[in-house]
Amino acid sequence: MLGRTDNAPADIAAFLTNRGTAYGELGEFDLALGDFRTALTLVPQRPGTLVNRAIVHRRRGDLDAALADINRYISVSPDSIDGLTERCRILAVQGQDLAAAEADCNTALTRSPGLWYAHRNRAMVRLRQGRLDAALADFDAAEAGSASVAALALYGRGVIKAKRGQTAEGEADMARATGLTPYLPSVFLAYGLPGEPEDRLATNPDYAAALSGTEDRSFQALAEQCEGAPGIDAIAACTALLRRGTVDPPLVPLLLELRGGQLMQAGRFIDALGDLDHALELVPASAFAYSRRAYIRLLQDRLDDGVSDASRAVSIEDDAYSRWVRAALYFARKDYARAVSDLDEAIRFDAETAGYYALRGDSWLALESYARAVADFDTAIRLEPGNASYLNSRCWTRSLQGRQLDLALADCEASLKIVDDPNTLDSRASVKLQMGDFAGAFADYDAAFTREPGFYGSQYGRGLARIRLGQVEAGRRDIAAALAARADADADFKKMGQTP
Repeated sequence: MLGRTDNAPADIAAFLTNRGTAYGELGEFDLALGDFRTALTLVPQRPGTLVNRAIVHRRRGDLDAALADINRYISVSPDSIDGLTERCRILAVQGQDLAAAEADCNTALTRSPGLWYAHRNRAMVRLRQGRLDAALADFDAAEAGSASVAALALYGRGVIKAKRGQTAEGEADMARATGLTPYLPSVFLAYGLPGEPEDRLATNPDYAAALSGTEDRSFQALAEQCEGAPGIDAIAACTALLRRGTVDPPLVPLLLELRGGQLMQAGRFIDALGDLDHALELVPASAFAYSRRAYIRLLQDRLDDGVSDASRAVSIEDDAYSRWVRAALYFARKDYARAVSDLDEAIRFDAETAGYYALRGDSWLALESYARAVADFDTAIRLEPGNASYLNSRCWTRSLQGRQLDLALADCEASLKIVDDPNTLDSRASVKLQMGDFAGAFADYDAAFTREPGFYGSQYGRGLARIRLGQVEAGRRDIAAALAARADADADFKKMGQTP
């Protein structure tokens, strides 16, 4: 298209606008703005370019530029409903002229009654004004829109319930909505609305205590606490700074990243996502925010999205944490070779973190490279001697090898002294089975399967132990039941050379 010489300026501007809009949807804001700038050079007042550039400016957090573009758009297309609803949204996010924002949405709804996205935008205005009943009515009307907007309405109703003191019901609605559309907290954060992490943390007495008295503390003291303190204390300090409203704008995304990281560590993943998403809206090239968000995607089982986030982090700033997160995502996708490659790099950056070696050991184990797996578990245990999981992993690997069974047994015994885990009972049973201790193997397999009825490998192993003990019919019943429940229940036993 761009290489042809017979295209009219209007055609090129249309193409650039379409491409810029597509870049904007992908979060490539600089590329999008470059295309819009060129399009407007060719056709200065092109309405479609102005409105789409306004949307990109808003998503990027540049609200003044967004408002300037949407005002230009409305001056060119004064009857446009889309222009009014977008200006309503920009003004609502800006929070400086909520009456004008509502007026724009009102006009749009007068011209097009039932327009769901105008109801959505007006709901945010009214919620920000504290007019809860009116906001609730708009959220109900907005449900006629797409599935994501229906989820937003559910989230908004959860915010209103929490605001009214129905904390448990409100949190349940917000959690359900976020399960459907994970980015919702960042939408509400952009409006400065209730439902931010601090509102849901308000019932935590430790948080309330940490937050009290922060008004009198210096910026420097709070900044040090935000960056360096653990848990609730750091979250409270970051929150206090964000609430002041006097923080230099470039520091806001950094504070959101810090608080998002602390919320993630505290297990408040929905709240953490809100902060990280908001930080990325303000500064799209943040390796920290991408890598932490990738980790949450791993926990949500959104593996492709997680790999994408982790890869963005690595491309911005290659470090051990980003490599480890991407390796964990690759491991979850069963892409073990790529996991090993990333862990090689993580260990090159940081050779003293046990978890990197343990995950690489698990990857080598999945690739059936047992000697390399044992070597990595050796290092992980040296760096973190009291980790029951690492001891169990080395026990299990040696069991699959069928070698150094006395050392494998010692590892499982040491692990069980730290944590009485059915996984380790299963590993020890496999060692005992190969050592000829069939009664001991039966006891461990039986205990593991009794505690975890989904451990069909343990049921299969119990069957083998029974057969070895002369209980042939009972053993065969166990084996048949295990294979009926899980067709590959015998896979590990075949590796060990243990068959009925």
